[in-house]
Amino acid sequence: MKRIAFAAVTLVGFAVILWSGPASAANPPSPEITIAPPPLAYPDYSDPDKFQGRAGATYINVSGTDVSITGLGGNITARKVLPKTSGGLNEGISFSGALVGLTGTVASSSVSGLATTVAGNYEIETWKGEAANLILFLGPQYNYTYVHVAASGADVDVYAPLFGYQAGVQYTAQNGNFKFSPWFQYTHLSGTVSATVTSSASGRSQTEDSTVNVNSSALGLDFLHVPSAMTLSSLYQQQSGGDTSLRTLILQFTWGFGEGVPKEKAATAPQAEPKSQ
Repeated sequence: MKRIAFAAVTLVGFAVILWSGPASAANPPSPEITIAPPPLAYPDYSDPDKFQGRAGATYINVSGTDVSITGLGGNITARKVLPKTSGGLNEGISFSGALVGLTGTVASSSVSGLATTVAGNYEIETWKGEAANLILFLGPQYNYTYVHVAASGADVDVYAPLFGYQAGVQYTAQNGNFKFSPWFQYTHLSGTVSATVTSSASGRSQTEDSTVNVNSSALGLDFLHVPSAMTLSSLYQQQSGGDTSLRTLILQFTWGFGEGVPKEKAATAPQAEPKSQ
């Protein structure tokens, strides 16, 4: 029972942290797979006090050594543009949230659960070109994940509340009707993960706690179709540790809303030449 609890604790973390059960229970690997909500795909600070946002669907796939997990859910992000700083820099604040349902298998055991993420960012535009800009962002993040593992001879319920911060950089450029935004994000989260193991035979329960510290980095890319305000975001990570190798793919399809949604520039009509007298 204790081995099952240790293996279950290694399954959960930042929105989703999933490690395979066959790893050594006495020395489980440190979970470092992260699912981070990216900034908006179009950080536009041209209109102070304007509201920008996007909402849509999230797809997650985690695969690797004895691991196959799929997640489906929704996400929302909102930004408020602030007045310029005294030094003339543009800035804003943003908030994001996501809720994802999880299902799959780990070490031939059935897995189901929910993961939620809430994050905030302070953003500042450090460079702006004619059709591009660069921003830095920093803010707090909270994640709560619940996973139920139907293992052989026992059921395992894992609870993982984690709190920390994220920081990163995002570059955005426009080409015609499309904007693309590559971004990098570093995240630190910590908390206590609890696993309650209930024996199928006796009905007795035992709870094991484990302190989790997550330090991770992620690269992502957003594509925005300006006329429709539709965004496709992607994130891919590969992580190895102990006897486990995991690959995580995240896709988000969102629709922009609010006053700050990018729009096509109106064509300028040619000016008629003045008639000669």
